[in-house]
Amino acid sequence: MPVGNIPGWRQVFTDDFNGRTLDSSKWRLYWGKPGGDPAGWYDPRHVGVSDGMLVISAYRDKRDGGRWATGGLSSSPGLVQTYGKYLVRFRLDPGIGVGHAALLMPADNSWPPEIDFSEDNGSGRTGTLATLHYGKHDTHRDAWLGSVNLTQWHTLGVQWTPGKLQYTIDGRIWKTMAGSAVPALPMVLDLQTQTWPCSGTWGRCPNSSTPRVVRMYVDWVVAYAPASGG
Repeated sequence: MPVGNIPGWRQVFTDDFNGRTLDSSKWRLYWGKPGGDPAGWYDPRHVGVSDGMLVISAYRDKRDGGRWATGGLSSSPGLVQTYGKYLVRFRLDPGIGVGHAALLMPADNSWPPEIDFSEDNGSGRTGTLATLHYGKHDTHRDAWLGSVNLTQWHTLGVQWTPGKLQYTIDGRIWKTMAGSAVPALPMVLDLQTQTWPCSGTWGRCPNSSTPRVVRMYVDWVVAYAPASGG
């Protein structure tokens, strides 16, 4: 995990998940049904820390009525800021129908905007989408597909500055988006996996090929604020 400041940025948040439990001063766990996804269900029991990693597990859970349950968490207790650089080192098990997202969301729970710097719809692990949601009622979405094998360890991130988003894979900027649609309000970092209905949405649903348990492993998370300001 990177430690300390880097040119242009000062480090303000780190977690290498080396403890025995999730640090509640840094993270808040999701619970319940995601908005706009009737097939999804978040259960905090599906999020844990093991062997120096954050582990988010998706599986059919009898405690949740036998439905597919997944997990998610927000940095709202430990990190809220306007503009920043975010890096997450992670990998995913293969598993049709279990998607993931690493994203920035407004700290006041309004929506949109939303900055997804890595997401997929459960159709495979050969690429990642970077998506900016904006406009009233999510009327506009700018999305780009990057090639990366997400079953292997990679570091994905975003550099968010006034009027500009630069999406990164393993330290390389692979897409830049600029303009007035770039958010300028306090946001939090969220990490999650998710299942979707079999029709009516952009996502794929689990099928007979989906493993019994599909996990997202996060090695570390770091975030920076611009060196020149708060």
